[in-house]
Amino acid sequence: MHVAQRHVDACRNGCVAFTHTREQQTTCDACGAARYDANGKPVKQLTYWPLTVWLTQMQGDPVLGPALKKDMMHARRRARKEGGASEQKRGIHDWYYGMTFLEAVRAGLFAEDTEIALSVSTDGFEAWRQCGFQGWPIIVTVLNLSPGRRTRNISQIVVAITPGPRQPVDWDSFLHPLVAELNVLAKGIPEVRVFGSPNSVTMRANVVQITGDMSAIDKLLNTTGYNGYSPGRHREYHGVYHAPSRHYYFPPTDPTNEHAVLFCVDNCTAPKRTAESIGRDAAAVEEARLSGRSLVYQTALSKNSGIKGHFHPF
Repeated sequence: MHVAQRHVDACRNGCVAFTHTREQQTTCDACGAARYDANGKPVKQLTYWPLTVWLTQMQGDPVLGPALKKDMMHARRRARKEGGASEQKRGIHDWYYGMTFLEAVRAGLFAEDTEIALSVSTDGFEAWRQCGFQGWPIIVTVLNLSPGRRTRNISQIVVAITPGPRQPVDWDSFLHPLVAELNVLAKGIPEVRVFGSPNSVTMRANVVQITGDMSAIDKLLNTTGYNGYSPGRHREYHGVYHAPSRHYYFPPTDPTNEHAVLFCVDNCTAPKRTAESIGRDAAAVEEARLSGRSLVYQTALSKNSGIKGHFHPF
């Protein structure tokens, strides 16, 4: 099956894609590499396979089209059943038992059985280890389908792979084509045919979850990383710097002050992080950057909060 594709200019070293605010730039603002060669052609491009085309093909499939609708109907029914509370007491059985989906249904999302729930994931790989080529695939999973169909290739949609040879410096720039398409899908694509249905529908899709390993999520959230001074995504706590190894460590108490508790698992009193608190930390870093504060000041803010700036809004 032919799947449409579009090409997005990228840095020759894989640092950034020339999207959004970089659309008119002629050099990479991370490494200084030129965007075009001597003939005026892009040196490197990212291939993006549009998600909408794939979802439309699935809706028209004689097996997948009815299954997408049936399984969303089942998920919505579970969410409406006392808010899922009675089922959750017996354990979480699938993605639609989670609070993210339940709250989305209560907020008016997934109002129709023809809507689609998505999961976005990414992870880095290193090919040809002797030369260190790195790439990051961006994969979208259709959650509507049962686990048996959900885990097959047809539902694991690779929309892009960063072109390398290095890992991205700015992940947001490579995610921009997907995020732009997700914004359109959230509003709805009219006149989509679902196999077996007499009338066309408005196809809507929303992201329910974003998954990845620790380093991938650090990139997506724009945090300093799990080995930084403030690595906690759910709690605010700090480590102790060990100069010889240049690493941060997290003992229960501060080695220089045994009465200063740094971290504990039981009866943890460290403040919880929320979307609002993370947003405030990100806004502080962005404000320091925009107001021209020194790099030392910006770095100190990021170090203390663990947040390097705003993460991409899906």
